[in-house]
Amino acid sequence: MFPRWICNISSLELIYLTVNRFSGSLPFDILVNLPNLKELGVGGNNFVGSIPDSLSNASNLERLDLPGNQFKGKVSIDFSSLKNLWWLNLEQNNLGMGTANDLDFVTSLTNCSSLKSLSLYDNQFGGELPHSIANLSSTMIQFSIGGNQISGTIPPGIRNLVNLVALTMDSNQLHGTIPDVIGELKNLQVLFLFRNFLQGSIPPSLGNLTKLADLALSFNNLQGNIPSSLGNCQNLISFRASHNKLTGALPYQLLSITTLSLYLDLSYNLLNGSLPLQVGNLKNLVMLDISSNQFSGVIPVTLSTCVSLEYLDISSNSFHGVIPFSLGFLKSIKELNVSSNNLSGQIPEFLQNLSFLEFLNLSYNHLEGEVPTKGVFRNKTKISLQGNVKLCGGIDELHLPSCPSRGSRKRKITLLKVLIPVAVSCLVLSSCLTIVYARRRRSAHKSVDTSPMEKQFPMISYAELKSSDSESSMTGDSDPLQIDELIDSDTSVSSDRDSGAESYLKKINVLTKEHETFFELVKHIFDPTLQKEYLDKLLKTLELNDKAETSKAPFKKKYI
Repeated sequence: MFPRWICNISSLELIYLTVNRFSGSLPFDILVNLPNLKELGVGGNNFVGSIPDSLSNASNLERLDLPGNQFKGKVSIDFSSLKNLWWLNLEQNNLGMGTANDLDFVTSLTNCSSLKSLSLYDNQFGGELPHSIANLSSTMIQFSIGGNQISGTIPPGIRNLVNLVALTMDSNQLHGTIPDVIGELKNLQVLFLFRNFLQGSIPPSLGNLTKLADLALSFNNLQGNIPSSLGNCQNLISFRASHNKLTGALPYQLLSITTLSLYLDLSYNLLNGSLPLQVGNLKNLVMLDISSNQFSGVIPVTLSTCVSLEYLDISSNSFHGVIPFSLGFLKSIKELNVSSNNLSGQIPEFLQNLSFLEFLNLSYNHLEGEVPTKGVFRNKTKISLQGNVKLCGGIDELHLPSCPSRGSRKRKITLLKVLIPVAVSCLVLSSCLTIVYARRRRSAHKSVDTSPMEKQFPMISYAELKSSDSESSMTGDSDPLQIDELIDSDTSVSSDRDSGAESYLKKINVLTKEHETFFELVKHIFDPTLQKEYLDKLLKTLELNDKAETSKAPFKKKYI
């Protein structure tokens, strides 16, 4: 119970009973005998009932701090007479009825010209924000109405609260768009709009909030791209925009904010493209979550420079390739989730050397080979490997098939080392033989083409002509023909054309049948002059052959 004796100390200016176990309700006449009271703090107790209306008469009250109790019902205090009030904290109670006029008392606060902080967080206030908030003190630095049932849109008059440092309107039923005018609150450091029904795009004007440290837009229906202008928020420590419908690529300008150190959570959106290499700039970041998007490409090796990472979740995307060795430099990592991608290759052994790793999810990829057995892999409950059908080995509790023995693998590797060079050598040898064979065929073909008379006109020597003359004499088939006369005598080829040619050819026909093809050509030469010319050339060739050979050596034949 509230100690009533305190109410009899008329000179009291400050009452703080915070974080105790007081219960019951506050006395309805609590301030009747305390005209000088400036600050009343009873937070963190179990007080119930309504807030006494008598507080409306505490004209000297500057600070009213009632959080963390079980006060309920409407706030019926008229704050218009509390002109010195600069702090009003009613958060974490059950105030409000969830009805349209729950926030009517806010209008009376417009007379509190010194008001700097108004916190109604985590109550049951309903209805819409009154447009009178535009008339609240311009000195306000905190306006917190999150965790209620407030509906409607964000009033554009919010732009008048130019000194706001923290604007938290999360976990309500606000709809409509994020007004561009919020970008005019240049002193804003905290902006919480998550868990509402906000639509439209993230206004690029938020890039004007260069002092912004914490931006939370998660669990809305926001669409479109993440504006690159957010890269101007160079004091940003945390950015959360998960569970929206954001599309497009992740702007590299956002990854240039080296002050990001708490959260970068963009999970459950429709973001696509590759994860920019600039992610390596986030050396101070503790938690990175881009899961459940449409990212593709390989895992950037620059992640290795994010040495402060403790939680990394890139699951449910389309990343491919191997798990990069560079992730082994994340010595502070506690949870690593790369599940439901298209990763391949073996599980890197460096993962078992990450001493702080408490949970590892590699499930539903295309990993293969032996599962390590040290580090996080020693505990079945700390790893998830399902959906990788080619894995083997690991601890017995995983019930994976055994891997091929190392000896067998060694033999296979040795065999490959032998077979590959042999196969290459055979291929080279085969190519060389093919080239040689092709060249020889080409050479033979060329020889045939350039000597068409070889088969049609067999070789003949001078001695053979001599013997054919003798043979002619012996057979008696025709008049003897002397080769010397045939060649040297002009009269034997200059007689009457008809009788001379006929007699001449009869003598030639008795030559050995081996040369009859050659003499077929001569038969058709009826011009004696041409016959003489042709046989003269023949004689010269045959004489050269006879001189070049010895009497015992075979004749060296020449084509004519």
